[in-house]
Amino acid sequence: MSHLHEQVIALLAEERGLSVSEIDLNSRLLEDLGMDGDDAVEFFDLYEKRFAVDLKPLWGHWRKHFGPEGLGWSDYRFNLAAFACICCMAAGLYWTTLPPWVTPVAGLALITTFGLGWRSERKNKPHVSLTAAHLIEAAVTKRWPLDYSVG
Repeated sequence: MSHLHEQVIALLAEERGLSVSEIDLNSRLLEDLGMDGDDAVEFFDLYEKRFAVDLKPLWGHWRKHFGPEGLGWSDYRFNLAAFACICCMAAGLYWTTLPPWVTPVAGLALITTFGLGWRSERKNKPHVSLTAAHLIEAAVTKRWPLDYSVG
């Protein structure tokens, strides 16, 4: 194992709070290591500086690999559903003339409307897995190894 290989794996382990033994060449950043959103941006900023890799192609195709920074519209929509559910429960307590089944039914309807849309949007997001091997190859060659012009 090369010194560069060890450095990349050590950085991944440090940033994800894992031991080096938990990461191998096939470890996928999003699926296996849970790297997404702000965490991924921060990691790649550090990685780019530490290993002097040109990541312009990756930054230009970021959404193929990771979700957006911070909360996206989908996340706000899901939080809105939870807030509306709480409002329905509060209304049910305030207006005692409502039948007792109204509050849970309204809450379920809101969660279904907003929540299922949020889940399906997440599932249908375009995704290309990145692995520790991609990072090691890029650190060795000093350029991003994926060619986005194909397929």
